[in-house]
Amino acid sequence: MSVKIGIGIATYNRCCSLETCVSAIRRLTADPYSLVVADDGSTDETAAVCAHYQVVRVTGKNMGIAWNKNRALFFLHHILECDVVILFEDDCHPNQADWQSDWVAAAQKWGHINFAGEWFRDRVIEGSGTVDQPFLSTSVSGQCTALSRAALSVCGYLDSRFKSYGYEHAEHSGRLVRSGFGGEMRMAKRGEIDPHFYLLKADFTMVPNQSHSNDQSAASNWAAWEKMYGDPAYRYPWRTKDELRQFRQEMRAAVRRAKFSLARRLRFEARWPRWRPSSKPARRTNL
Repeated sequence: MSVKIGIGIATYNRCCSLETCVSAIRRLTADPYSLVVADDGSTDETAAVCAHYQVVRVTGKNMGIAWNKNRALFFLHHILECDVVILFEDDCHPNQADWQSDWVAAAQKWGHINFAGEWFRDRVIEGSGTVDQPFLSTSVSGQCTALSRAALSVCGYLDSRFKSYGYEHAEHSGRLVRSGFGGEMRMAKRGEIDPHFYLLKADFTMVPNQSHSNDQSAASNWAAWEKMYGDPAYRYPWRTKDELRQFRQEMRAAVRRAKFSLARRLRFEARWPRWRPSSKPARRTNL
């Protein structure tokens, strides 16, 4: 049985980098796959780039990296029902044909894998960066990650309590590792058992861009992370009824842009009552 592949790109006001990324994926990725852009309320030419390449755009007001990545993850996992989801940030793109094969294989083997950036190779403990022997690292970054359907079904999404920029990807990846996907729990130097991450070596280019990070948002997200310890592994993309309504509106608009048939839209609408917004996630429901 063939694997249904979904590729997402998270972007915000970087239309030039986005176009480079979309173009590279279109040129170097073998069919079939689904491509979705999660646009965090961009005010530049992002919408025009998506229209030119005929890419589905999932968007809404600016909500920060966690919410925006969840737009792509949810659309690909729950709406398009992909078996493997590969999620890029807009400043990262592949350079070799058939690049996706290793990422799909690694996601299927480990459930969850991240890109081995050159800038923290000194934190690699062991491994060769391949599908069968990924790097084991104490650090992780979010330029590219791949997740299996099983991993997303068990751990869900990035936590919407993270706003703007900082720690959202590390928390999600750590939660996945603690649940048995894409890493190991090992003793850290500080004497505690911590997640260690599996990383995949890849021929990717990182495009220099102005960062959207700032010290204030990082400090706020760190404080939010400290309050999450002990929470259930599974997280919905929303925490409250208002967040659910907003997220649902964004998904409905994306479905309209994707020009789904009426029957498919009605099937999608029938799924929404299965979720119940709560301060703690309700029992996980498979779609």
